[in-house]
Amino acid sequence: ASGENGTTITWTSSNTDIINNGVVTLPESGKVEVKLTAKISKNGVFDTKEFTVTVWSQSEIDKAELEEAASYLGSSPLKPIYGTDTNVVDMVQGRLSAKYNDITVTISNPVNTDYIGNDGKITYYYQDLSQAGPNFAAVNDVTFTLTKGNETKAYSVNTIIGWDGAKVSAWLTANILPQLTFEQLKGENTTAENVTANLSLPVSLSNCAITWTAEEGAAAVQLENSSVLQPVICTPLPVSW
Repeated sequence: ASGENGTTITWTSSNTDIINNGVVTLPESGKVEVKLTAKISKNGVFDTKEFTVTVWSQSEIDKAELEEAASYLGSSPLKPIYGTDTNVVDMVQGRLSAKYNDITVTISNPVNTDYIGNDGKITYYYQDLSQAGPNFAAVNDVTFTLTKGNETKAYSVNTIIGWDGAKVSAWLTANILPQLTFEQLKGENTTAENVTANLSLPVSLSNCAITWTAEEGAAAVQLENSSVLQPVICTPLPVSW
């Protein structure tokens, strides 16, 4: 090759199987160090300069990317959202997809199959709402396998499983709504068909918080005769219905 000021540059490689005339062939495994020597000549005078480079095999490249991907996922717990998330494998794969398109995710240790199946399927938390208890199920150290090419990396994360909204809604419908009558909210009014004064809207019932909305955009405390007031009851975790 020609250099500046009329010089000639020739190159030699300490390992021509890996680097030959500038062409790089990845090693089958591991990392290979190669010394490149440049000989700069002009008018019978020459000097040399050496460069040492490390060439990575594809497996080493994949290992490094898997380590980076696990770090990218981080340690923040998975928090599936009822009605949106159905599988923790899909959740982890979704986190990765923004940056890593060629890494696949499988679950290798669901820890607690009451809430996370062997295929990653989520069973949302539920307990008898008439009894005191936690508002979620914690499943610690759920382990996934990240795979690229022939390389794998284990990734573990804690998971917080929230309420099963359908079961909560069914319990509220069966046990709480029947307790809520017009007598409790009528205020100075006599009947629901002829409301002329402010209503007294309860904000809790049997340890359940109650919020209120009104059809047709009417104010919740002063309704038109044609409006219908609807209770919206919230469980210990936000489940609207």
